[in-house]
Amino acid sequence: MRVAETGTAPRSAPPFNLGAIRQEVHEELDRIEKKLHRLEKQNGDTKKSARKIRWLEMRIAVLTARLQYPTDEVLQQLEQTVEARKSLG
Repeated sequence: MRVAETGTAPRSAPPFNLGAIRQEVHEELDRIEKKLHRLEKQNGDTKKSARKIRWLEMRIAVLTARLQYPTDEVLQQLEQTVEARKSLG
């Protein structure tokens, strides 16, 4: 079987750009951490803010895992699911 000029085998997915994936995850992580710190300073004692804080902490944990395994499809799906949830109740 002949390997394509791009360095990938025929019918295989193109190689991942790990640097770009990690950069995107780092930017999202920084944005969420800033949001979490603002929320904790503003009103950290209400039930609603406690749920939001837990949700942001969960997103941080998932993104941290994505930094370790940026191409893992399960972590990508988990990130999308947690992001779509909007809060943990």
